[in-house]
Amino acid sequence: RNVPVELHLRHEDSDGERTSHVDAYNVLREVGVPQAGCVLHCFGEDRATMERFVELGCYIAYGGAATFKRNDDVREAFAATPLDRILFETDCPYMAPEPIRGLECEPAMISITANALVNDRVDRTGEDAKTIAQAAWENARKLFQK
Repeated sequence: RNVPVELHLRHEDSDGERTSHVDAYNVLREVGVPQAGCVLHCFGEDRATMERFVELGCYIAYGGAATFKRNDDVREAFAATPLDRILFETDCPYMAPEPIRGLECEPAMISITANALVNDRVDRTGEDAKTIAQAAWENARKLFQK
């Protein structure tokens, strides 16, 4: 069946090297992004990494970890992600968003993540909050309502 591919790439491998994103990028560049779409699950990287994958046609999904205080680089990436490529997600049961970090994550918490990231993007770019949220909704519908 023609369904989107979700890539779950680790921030670092067991040796502390950041190779999974490089390897995935090289494979997608060689073989192409699947016609049904490709989503970088639980994106936790910087703007430059996001831009490389968006250039290939990938969607970038942001979860609760993007709200963690130490992840300003991820929020910067979200603020720069083209509206037609953003998604929100949960990584149940892991990575509940701030300010409820440490709880078992569940789908209902996606609204906390979305609100935090949308508001941060509005602060950075001056865009309209409703436009950002609507774009993420439309992207999810386009990808997953087939």
